[in-house]
Amino acid sequence: MRAFVFVVFAFLSLPAAAQTAEQIEATAPQLVAFAGSDANLQSLVSGLSNGQTVTLVTQDATGVLQIATFTPPAALGGSVAATLEQARTALIARGITQPTAQQIAVALMGGSVLSASGAAPLNGVLTGTATGNGVQVRNDLSAASGATSAANTFGSPANLQALTNGLLRGTSITLTGAANQSVTFTAPGGAMSAADVNQALALASQLLAQQGIVNPTPSQVQAALLGGTVIGPNGATVLQGVLQNRTTSTIAGTSTPVNIPNTSLGATSAPQNPSPLVGGNPAIPGIDGVRVPNSSEGARLGSRRGG
Repeated sequence: MRAFVFVVFAFLSLPAAAQTAEQIEATAPQLVAFAGSDANLQSLVSGLSNGQTVTLVTQDATGVLQIATFTPPAALGGSVAATLEQARTALIARGITQPTAQQIAVALMGGSVLSASGAAPLNGVLTGTATGNGVQVRNDLSAASGATSAANTFGSPANLQALTNGLLRGTSITLTGAANQSVTFTAPGGAMSAADVNQALALASQLLAQQGIVNPTPSQVQAALLGGTVIGPNGATVLQGVLQNRTTSTIAGTSTPVNIPNTSLGATSAPQNPSPLVGGNPAIPGIDGVRVPNSSEGARLGSRRGG
């Protein structure tokens, strides 16, 4: 145990530009749980290291997405892990072990944090004050309302319908947007079950939200599904699409193959964590690989499903 503590301490003290998200994840796994997802940790490491805007996304038990953004006052270089550990400790002292996006941002930038004992000011690790002026928070209350939220995410009910039909049937999909924007594409791998269509659309919408994109263009939706470059608050980012290279009945981001039957149109499998977007009023699942917020670090979408 002493040797492990020494290694962690030594790692947290590495010089500037020595830390990456992968190193932090391997050596200080408690910071992955603190961030809420690998994607949040990536955003924190990149933004804090370079002094760029950080976008964090978490989801509560009802399916509501919380998106918090802030820009650190200065680039931290290699002291990111130590800074995150200070923020984590400050929240634990207030009884918060699984913080929301807003709570993480406040712990770093300062502001009022809500815990079981009520709201209280908290000095930010980065600012030393509790003003909280640099934190912007958006709660997507429609995220718990299934198809309505998905329609908003993908631009219009017509776009949602086009995506659903095209993925179910393995046919061409045309999406339209403002200023006569339009893209046409066909997802690889052929027809999908209704359950896997729901999952793919949920993963794509949260992948975009993780980049700070909540009103995507048709081309950005295409990139989230098939891969490509999108431009968000932090600049250009190359996304691995959730259906990119889908040739063996898998969905990108899952740790095990997803069974995608090719029998009848609309045939469904039985996911262990059912979260349909087409109809119903469920919560949206998180992303693994580009993981987006889940209520516990052990909640993963890569569970094997029955055929």
